[in-house]
Amino acid sequence: MPQKFFSTYLIHHLGLDLHQSMEISTGGTSGARALHSAVTDIRTGAVNTAVVLATERNSLIETSGSYFQYILRVFDVEFQSPIGMSIPGVYAQSL
Repeated sequence: MPQKFFSTYLIHHLGLDLHQSMEISTGGTSGARALHSAVTDIRTGAVNTAVVLATERNSLIETSGSYFQYILRVFDVEFQSPIGMSIPGVYAQSL
């Protein structure tokens, strides 16, 4: 979708009345960072309930340019590059 703030769109689309919302974008670590933030907010008592939703915008990533070819060389050539590994997928496997 073209909207930059997916959380705002989703909140409006679902008709939710939220006290607060947060959108985190830290590259391939966004999902983990969002989960960490939610857990921290619950543990400190800042919120009673937290929902974490992670999305990936692969459709917006240019996969034919020289930069993408460079990125593919960073991955394991035998196992990761041939299957079209996504950046978040590589982060997940690198832990």
